[in-house]
Amino acid sequence: MEWTACIILLALTCMSSWAPAEDTGEWVYGGSAKTDIAVWEALFSSDEAFYDGFMYVPQMLLAADDETEAWLVSYSRQGDEPSETPPTDGYLVMYIQLVPSPKVIGTIPVGTAPKETEPECEIKLLLDHERVLDEEHMLAEDILKAFRIEDEPQRIDAIYLDTPERDYLQAGWINRIRVKAGKTKYTLTYKKRYPIEGDDIGTALAAARADGFSLYDSQFPAEIDWGYAKMTLSFAADIDVTVKETPDLGLMDQRDAVRMFTEKMPSEVKDWGSADWGTEHAEGMQMIGPIRFFRYSGTLNDESVRIEVWHVPGTDGTQYIVECSKECENMKAAARLRDSMLESLDAMGILVPSDALKTQMILSTPDREP
Repeated sequence: MEWTACIILLALTCMSSWAPAEDTGEWVYGGSAKTDIAVWEALFSSDEAFYDGFMYVPQMLLAADDETEAWLVSYSRQGDEPSETPPTDGYLVMYIQLVPSPKVIGTIPVGTAPKETEPECEIKLLLDHERVLDEEHMLAEDILKAFRIEDEPQRIDAIYLDTPERDYLQAGWINRIRVKAGKTKYTLTYKKRYPIEGDDIGTALAAARADGFSLYDSQFPAEIDWGYAKMTLSFAADIDVTVKETPDLGLMDQRDAVRMFTEKMPSEVKDWGSADWGTEHAEGMQMIGPIRFFRYSGTLNDESVRIEVWHVPGTDGTQYIVECSKECENMKAAARLRDSMLESLDAMGILVPSDALKTQMILSTPDREP
């Protein structure tokens, strides 16, 4: 790693002799007037993008403002492993977000314009569990027929991780590990949520941007959950950990769960608010769960939907949450479908005219003893 750092610093030193960049207002083009070597040192030491088997060397600053830089970089494959996406050497444009700390938010081929990704939207509507579940607390036969559900549901187990004081939840972070029945992998989720007041999505996006999230970032894609009366903006990173046998969260050792979650923790969580915030709080992290739910795939108004039946254990016994959801490419598409979903579910007499506080309910259950 030392020799790679030397190459980066050498490249930056050579660029320092170039003519000053031309000031064109908000953006600066064609030089290195605003180059900060510390930015590249920070990226090389901490950003996951620099550990994917390539070496990146900055060549030219293409554009910059107070929050973002765009660089022409060269890249080359390191080691003997063959590349899955040839060619293995070449040039690309790398976008770096400077605040709150340097982070690669995207790379695109030279000559391609950058493009923000519009947040996807998931409609989530609560169903009356007393009306739609049978004695076994699964979907009743008439509901299966109404939603044209023929296949068996997929069983999914989840554990949540937080401190007894719920430090992560208070900071807006939801930590989760999921296991799907028959699958030989864990899915680790690191999710940051922002409440949306009314329909003011812009303010929530501005708050997220101030915290370092970007609609250019593919590692933390944005999504809007649209319930009966509320919307929530979230940025979530899902990381898969493959194992040899199907894992059992009920038998998972808490220390193993915390260690795995900490080892894979993205810098957004690790350095939230201050350096090593996430890893320091992980020392007191405990497991909540496992929580089991069943996912059905069905149809409503000729549109594919999901129905999830959650079994949430609590001090007063198991509580049941049933949620009908529809994933949409964006808010515009969701708006076209949501009204018809509300109308149909209400006509069926199964709609609950409120929003589910599922995560809060789960995180209010006792932690598992170490």
